Amino acid sequence: MSGRLAEEYRNCASATVRVIGCTSCDGGRVRLCCSTAATSTPRKGTPPRLTTWRNASEDDEFQLMDIRPWDAADYLEEVEDVVAYLEAAFEDGDPQLIAAALGDVARSRGMTKVASTAGLGRESLYKALSPDGNPALATALKVVRALGLRVRVTRPISKPVPITGQQYRRLVADARAFSQAARLIEGELRRLGVRPGDTAPLGGSTGWPRHEVWESLKSASHFNFGVAFELRMKCLLSLLDVARNTGPTGHSLAKLYEQLPDKYAKCLEDLYQEVLHHEPIRLEAFVNTTTPRTPSAPGNREVNTLRGFCRYLDRDVRLWEKRYAHENVSKHVWRHYVADLDVLVALLDKIEPLGTELARKRGLIG
Repeated sequence: MSGRLAEEYRNCASATVRVIGCTSCDGGRVRLCCSTAATSTPRKGTPPRLTTWRNASEDDEFQLMDIRPWDAADYLEEVEDVVAYLEAAFEDGDPQLIAAALGDVARSRGMTKVASTAGLGRESLYKALSPDGNPALATALKVVRALGLRVRVTRPISKPVPITGQQYRRLVADARAFSQAARLIEGELRRLGVRPGDTAPLGGSTGWPRHEVWESLKSASHFNFGVAFELRMKCLLSLLDVARNTGPTGHSLAKLYEQLPDKYAKCLEDLYQEVLHHEPIRLEAFVNTTTPRTPSAPGNREVNTLRGFCRYLDRDVRLWEKRYAHENVSKHVWRHYVADLDVLVALLDKIEPLGTELARKRGLIG
């Protein structure tokens, strides 16, 4: 990632965005579509402007307008996004990029508030965390703590050790076991007929509320599915001699997916799209809190690609935390679970032959 992240950051920080919007009428319904593309870098001191509406014709009907420069602080709403953003900056290793990334996060949380919590001056903090800033280590650590985060030191990615036949068989067996556990739990959910939001007691007046049973079982099925998916990708990476991250990031499905060579990432994406073609994925959002106040509406989760689905699992299942249903109570946040996980468990079964073919080529199995 070295160099590339810094270049993308600087490009995004200075580019305007062209928004192309179009409308069409179909049976009395108006459809809206929008696409974005980076355009030329604005001259220094030139404010964003709205271009003249282009007169609509029978052939095309659209508008062009320039909006304000892209700002990462506008998109760092959730803790998971902040952590991923800072991790990428620290992995790049550019001190100025790290300072700028900390500045983006601080601005997303309110620079005045962060400066006050860190015991620093607002103006001096703005300057230190600018793209040209050079904050002292003590300042950077104070900012990290003020953001409610902490710095972790981990071992670098080690050179991959060739996988043995026994290790391969254990990986496959473990993946199958976790897949089967997810499938059995989903079957139990159908047998009980529990649903989110259903407060009726299960099994009589003294039973547990049905929505609590649903959440506990869904937490278990998704955790088992996530572990099985993690093992499937780690099996492929091991057979391909790709080094893997250790520690918490070693459980990130999105990071594991990004480490796959393009050929195999495309194979997995094709299998995922095949699943979507037969059975679109439906997410059910829920919130479990002991307070009467309901948080704002749940955010979207992009699951139209396998990469997006991995990010969704990282955000809502969090394998590295071994998250359980009871830990979600009183956190006052929305979570999303797949309504029917069986179709995705079947996806894992389709991934196994890719590893089998590689294992045969390496002589690990007959």
